[in-house]
Amino acid sequence: MKVIEMRRCAGGLFFAAAVATGMMAGPAAHAESKEVPVGASGQFETQVPATPGATLTLTVNGTSHTVGVPATSGGTLTLGFSANTTAKVSLDVAACAAPAVGKVITVSGFSEGTKVTAGFASPATGPVSAGTDTVSKGGTVVASLCAAAS
Repeated sequence: MKVIEMRRCAGGLFFAAAVATGMMAGPAAHAESKEVPVGASGQFETQVPATPGATLTLTVNGTSHTVGVPATSGGTLTLGFSANTTAKVSLDVAACAAPAVGKVITVSGFSEGTKVTAGFASPATGPVSAGTDTVSKGGTVVASLCAAAS
């Protein structure tokens, strides 16, 4: 499984593609999608700041799956995938729309039939899942953990 790891660095948000092989990509703009290589399965991750209680949402093909997440001191939002047959996808990681706090991972370009799941984990909550869905042709997948600003 390949992991795409999201890290905040001085120059903005960076991601490391294929962490196991040590390949690095340049800065990812907060409002721009970047094309990234993917395998048949893997996941995208991003760190989420502390939230006063949030909603974890997976949206696929216009259908949303949501679950409440209690207050946290921060954690990791993940968008996992399997059964993908495309070599590259378009990836965007951004903050939730103001005034909400949290993160949003948006991916387009997965092959039809790709299974996707959204999850969040923190020391306070343990793992939480918003469920699993299947991508239809041309579908965009969004995983988000957003909370009202405190």
